Amino acid sequence: MYDRFGRFLGCSELAYPEFRIAIEYESDGHLTREQLQRDIDKYQAYAEAGWNVVRLTAQHVYRDHDEAVRRVRAARATASNR
Repeated sequence: MYDRFGRFLGCSELAYPEFRIAIEYESDGHLTREQLQRDIDKYQAYAEAGWNVVRLTAQHVYRDHDEAVRRVRAARATASNR
């Protein structure tokens, strides 16, 4: 993703740029200290650029689909109100 000045913010698994929604899949690889630091910095950059981040785990993706969809829809509804 990029901010309005073209500065690279980071990569996400899925994004809806027109709504500034980034969807992140948080696997076990995100549990290391180094990855956690990168994620925190990336999410801060996203927030400062006006992006809403939807964070999902394997539980959401593989077992609780309704919750994953609800979260994305809620982010979309929030984007419509901006």
